[in-house]
This record gives sequence, C-alpha cells and structure tokens, in this order.
Amino acid sequence: MELKGKAAIVTGASSDEGIGSECAKLLHKRLRELGYRVLPKYRIGEFEVDFLIRGDAGTKAVISCEGDRIASEASVLAKMERQLTLERLGWEFIRMRASEYLADESRAMRRVVRKLSSLKIEPMSEAQAEASKRIVREDLRDKIFKRAEMIRSRWKG
Repeated sequence: MELKGKAAIVTGASSDEGIGSECAKLLHKRLRELGYRVLPKYRIGEFEVDFLIRGDAGTKAVISCEGDRIASEASVLAKMERQLTLERLGWEFIRMRASEYLADESRAMRRVVRKLSSLKIEPMSEAQAEASKRIVREDLRDKIFKRAEMIRSRWKG
C-alpha cells in the first residue's frame, strides 16, 4: 500500500497547529516526545485521519481520537465507515478515547506503545529524530493547488 503525500524540507514539524481537540494536541505532543513519526490530519484518499504513525519498514498505523467533543450520529457513522473502509485496505487503527487518555495518560500510552510495537512500529533513534525535525509532509491538496496555479499562469501567458 502506498502512502500518499510527499515530504518537503521545512521547519515546524512539531507544531500542534491544525490539530482539533485538546486531547489530540496532548497525544500528538506525547507521541513526538516518545520519538514516533507522527503525521497529524493525514489524508488517505478521501478520508482524513487524526494521526498517521510510520515505522521504519514501511509499517504504519492510524490513531483516531474520540470522545472529547459531542459528535452527531451522522459523524459517528461516517467515522465508522471510514475505519471499516481503511481496515479493508489493510490500515491498522488504534482508537484513543479522550476519557481514557485524560484519566490515566500513562496507562493509555502503554496500550498505544504495545500496539505500535506489535505492528513493528518503534520510536526513532536520536539521529533519526533530529533529521525528522527538518522534514514535514506537503499535503496533496497543496500540491494540486500549486500545479493548478502553474497551469493557469500558462493559460494567461
């Protein structure tokens, strides 16, 4: 399975900007502190997931944060459909309830780390972590907008 998105050299990889809930921000910060490759708000086809966690051997998992905001029935059904579709395509999901994380962060993180380890996704070494700080993904959407702008400029010229 191919990961969509492309890396670009920029700074600010550890930013929480654009991450919705407070629980998701805390989880993002903690995963990065532990040394995992975390891509927030990652698009997989038509779906956006809270976090994509990548391992060295091309292994990957999705972490989905839930329960810190009231969700409509339609929203819950859409999330369930998204998860079922992506699981059929081979994606592994880890669900994190806000109440679980906020009540006992250590226990919740032990569960996540065990699951990631079982999927052969381990934290980066210090050298890898330093190199990773300089690399952030460039969204496919941004790439499309840049390409469209280039095509529009050719039409005008």
